[in-house]
Amino acid sequence: MSSRRRNNAGEDGPPLIHRGWTPHWGVILAASLLLHAVLETVHADALRIGQYWKKGITFESVEAGTLIYTGSAGDEREIKLAEITALDAAGYPFLHKAHTAMDEGDDSAALQLFSTAGKGVRHPWLRQWIAWQVMQCHIRRGAAKEAVAAYLDLVRQRGDGFYLGQPPLHLLDTVDHATKQDIHARLVSAQARADGAGKTGLEAMLAQLGPLGTSGEREGMDSASPSSAAGAVDDATPEVRPQPEAPSPAKTERATAGQHLGEGPSAVELPAFIRVDDPVTQLLRNGKFEEAVKNVDRLLARDDARHVGLRWYQRGVARRAMAERLDDGGALGAKSRELTLLAGLDFMRVVIYFPTGRYRGPSLVEAGDVHLRLGLDAMALRLLKEALRPPKAISAKENPRYHRRLTQLNDRISAAR
Repeated sequence: MSSRRRNNAGEDGPPLIHRGWTPHWGVILAASLLLHAVLETVHADALRIGQYWKKGITFESVEAGTLIYTGSAGDEREIKLAEITALDAAGYPFLHKAHTAMDEGDDSAALQLFSTAGKGVRHPWLRQWIAWQVMQCHIRRGAAKEAVAAYLDLVRQRGDGFYLGQPPLHLLDTVDHATKQDIHARLVSAQARADGAGKTGLEAMLAQLGPLGTSGEREGMDSASPSSAAGAVDDATPEVRPQPEAPSPAKTERATAGQHLGEGPSAVELPAFIRVDDPVTQLLRNGKFEEAVKNVDRLLARDDARHVGLRWYQRGVARRAMAERLDDGGALGAKSRELTLLAGLDFMRVVIYFPTGRYRGPSLVEAGDVHLRLGLDAMALRLLKEALRPPKAISAKENPRYHRRLTQLNDRISAAR
């Protein structure tokens, strides 16, 4: 998944600088292009829609009932959780085994896998998916108490509204008086910590349980006419659906201002397709480069980090701009050289790990500029030529700004020869 790829890719470069080691960074950057020829982006995850497996993808996160993933071409895609029948995530082989057991009707075997191997899952969204699968297994087995426990696990995790909007209501009609009392106590206890869709789900289950009474009173209720009993349940049970999240003030403000965000000059050259309402993009456009680097570092440090290629590209742009500010067009000083090298590493990470992504071309152009600043004209020329090759080649029609920049850099190299 994306956070593993990011962590593995982020281990080269910066730690060595912090330890005071000073290798020939030009050689490292030059070698990174050769890595591009032998490394491929590892898209080892898969999801199933009905009986069809969609393979060669990378899971990112879950938001508002939607799984976000990166396709084999490096593009970000989405699919509703309701459409997914199984997941197979790299590093978690038990998932495929558990889903196979469920397909074969062996929910007990699936539950055993989920309860043992599932404990090592560190991605929050995947832990919620597993809790949801556990609840589905218990529902099929008719185990009301266990199904409620799985739902309460989702409430504790503050699960996605898709999960919390579907509590196991129908199973509560089948429980005996003692089980009813136990479930009631658990639901009441969980209410104090629940909110949103989780709280609504708990209230729906409490309403479905109805008044506790005594065991004798329960038997009297059971002997009542079916029509009147059914009517009481219908009146007391609200329809539970996933609750849409209210937009945060920050999101509302960005949406309102979105049409004006791209206006005015930008402090740096950016691709025409980049989202202007992205907070880091706004920092770059406004010349707040140090703040942009800090924001990217914070975003990439999250377990559910998204848009990794974009973030590496943005950090590279910020670092290169910071280096240019330090030198003001003159020779590279020690600090500006370090920033330039770090920027080059960010750009090459995009090229290596997202070879068919939309930021490959701009990153190749930026990496060419970095090599040119370091005096490595031959390597810079190779990088710029690579930017003109498919896939995602820089074209004058689709990306005029970067195509113009590429042409200018080529002219500078030719003039220097």
